[in-house]
Amino acid sequence: MELGQIGYVANLSKKSYMSANLYEHMLKEANDYMQKIELEPEHVLQVHALATSLFDQSKKIHRFSTRERKILEAAALLHDIGWSQSPTGKKHHKISAQMILEHEWHSTNIQDVILIAQIARYHRKALPKVKHKAFQSLSPNDQKIVTINAALLRIADALDRSHSSLISEIFFNLSEETWTLTAVSSTNCANEISAFQKKSNLFNQYFKTNLKLEFKIPDHHPYSSRKRA
Repeated sequence: MELGQIGYVANLSKKSYMSANLYEHMLKEANDYMQKIELEPEHVLQVHALATSLFDQSKKIHRFSTRERKILEAAALLHDIGWSQSPTGKKHHKISAQMILEHEWHSTNIQDVILIAQIARYHRKALPKVKHKAFQSLSPNDQKIVTINAALLRIADALDRSHSSLISEIFFNLSEETWTLTAVSSTNCANEISAFQKKSNLFNQYFKTNLKLEFKIPDHHPYSSRKRA
């Protein structure tokens, strides 16, 4: 390798490090804001863990990078902050989005903030539509980021519908004709099943599939040989 090439590689490495460091600051800001205002941080952290697991296990279908993952993480941490201004939960997804936009960010550029807000906005209720002005204003690539990450966040939120962290692990099987999501839990997850049936709609619509949900009892459980559908 020539000297010029070494300098080029070193410069790329420096940029990569700076970018990764910047996103860690963004996540710290998001987490600090969440911890300050969130009414149910345990639920939010469970949704965050599920959403990032879904993201990592579905890389081969979305092909996103670190940036998109960190944006999803921030949205997962802040998706429910709207409850702090809407005790009944009415329109809390839209309120969350507005609060994200109005927050004084120090380590995050405005474009990423807009995407975080849009993903939080679409974690429930209406799906992203071009007729929605804020979504319409995004570039096609940013619309893709919002749509796929919102689809993953909706599923993650559904899998903690009871706000009790009943699911310990999830496994995506995307290798067969019928895509399957297996959730590991030692208890009844009726609320999660019902919510998944509703909130997997964006994922199914975007990827033109019909994602199936299965449940598995943890291996250490005395009845681990049984599978629950």
